[in-house]
Amino acid sequence: MNFFKRLFGKKDAAPKEPLIFILLLSAPKALERDDLEGLARKAWLADFGPNNDRADFVYSGTPDSGFVLSPHGNAFIVFPLLRGVRMLTPPAQFPSTAAATAWASHTADVSIGIVHRWDKDEAKLRRYLTRLTAELIDGDCLALLHPASGRLVPADSTLAQQLRENPAQYFS
Repeated sequence: MNFFKRLFGKKDAAPKEPLIFILLLSAPKALERDDLEGLARKAWLADFGPNNDRADFVYSGTPDSGFVLSPHGNAFIVFPLLRGVRMLTPPAQFPSTAAATAWASHTADVSIGIVHRWDKDEAKLRRYLTRLTAELIDGDCLALLHPASGRLVPADSTLAQQLRENPAQYFS
């Protein structure tokens, strides 16, 4: 019974904000297990250390089906898709011309989200998410979408560093 309470939450618990980001891309992202493991290590080792059992962060997955990562008992998904497969809701209002252009021109996306929260520290979970997202940003990244708030942030040369240094500003 305790396992199910941890997994699904307590009956009276307030719902938590979904911790997910979606990177809008100009080209599909080909993710390979070893490359993703390297990005996860770069994102997490310095701040959080290795898994207690020294297991890889990438738990399972394939380039075609996406990946499950398991840092310190938490579970994350990294899931690349072509535009149109995932039905994304556009922001009610675009904050800039660059954001509108990114939305109109993206051809693919990759979601990075937490699907199981072992850690109870919300700020720590957000740091896990923002650091991994920062490592996935490359020259094909057009914008960062936070679905829970509808916020769309155009990608520029500072986005990855801002995610690492000030994760709180990217949540609702």
